[in-house]
Amino acid sequence: YHYYAMLALGEFCAVFANEHPCDEVNSIFSSAMLTPLKLSHDGRHLPSLNDGWYPIEVDKYAELFFYAYAAKPRDEIAAVIGEIEERNPRAFQTPLALFFPKPTKGKKPFFELLAKDTAELLSGTCLAVLREPVFAVLKSGVLEEWHKHSDMLSLILPPFSDDLGTCAYGHPLYEGYYTKAVSHNTVTVDLKQPKEVLKTHVERTENGVRAIIDDSWEGVLSAERSLTVSDGALVDETKIKASGVHTIDWLLHFDGEAALSSLKGKEASLGEENGYEYLSEVREIFPDELDFEVKKDGNVLRVLIPCKGLRVFIAKAPSNPAIKTRATVVLRKTASEACFLAKYFKG
Repeated sequence: YHYYAMLALGEFCAVFANEHPCDEVNSIFSSAMLTPLKLSHDGRHLPSLNDGWYPIEVDKYAELFFYAYAAKPRDEIAAVIGEIEERNPRAFQTPLALFFPKPTKGKKPFFELLAKDTAELLSGTCLAVLREPVFAVLKSGVLEEWHKHSDMLSLILPPFSDDLGTCAYGHPLYEGYYTKAVSHNTVTVDLKQPKEVLKTHVERTENGVRAIIDDSWEGVLSAERSLTVSDGALVDETKIKASGVHTIDWLLHFDGEAALSSLKGKEASLGEENGYEYLSEVREIFPDELDFEVKKDGNVLRVLIPCKGLRVFIAKAPSNPAIKTRATVVLRKTASEACFLAKYFKG
């Protein structure tokens, strides 16, 4: 959602509901405030999709949740408000909030009150969530060009591997890096993704979810990425099929401490355009398989990547803010078809 539109709607509904408590707009706004919480891995943080701020905490939207409860009281929203207030008692001390009674804290954490299917589709925003065995958000594409990033078939693995959202619009890396495919956990063809908005969708599979690009682009005939639960692992498979030979890259960034620095290799370059020029300390390595751990906030993720038949690179990439860096793995294949596979395990 666009934050300022939601703020305006929330302020309206909080007052409007006093005279028209049964109007449908109150329910719509209340439901709209709950839906993004399905993308949270811990009940406190949200992924920074497209031009979203980074990082995003639920507490930032405290006032909006207060308006949502005033518009249509729900146990789930009462629970969210109670948990925010415990962390940040001043969050609801706003002028408009003085006019409304504060809800009694919910008896259960809001995570327990939301629908908790292992897999869930948010088809209206091209997103799929898989909660077990590793929390993951899969994105097939975008709906419109406004605030668009080139991140079709991108993957978020919070807290280990996040979408960086955006920096300040005037920053030189905004157009040059943060909106480019190379800054996301996705694939590129000849170092890029198309600028135009393509038709995409997400769907359920027997044991997971899948993102599919329905349109072709620049010689790419088909592209899809699936997440599947298998033997306690989250299996991530990306398939690209083109009409001719192209350079196809698969990228994965890590916000935590990734055990990659000890791997030996030779100095290399991945490219000097489309944001690739901002990758530093690039080395090509030659493993048959990558098997390493990522640590973040006391959590551990094990990553297993088969590498046979692929060129493998490790690098440092800008984080957000750009003064920080994060570890990056790039798999490359020059061919008309490519299949990339990775497995993730809870440590």
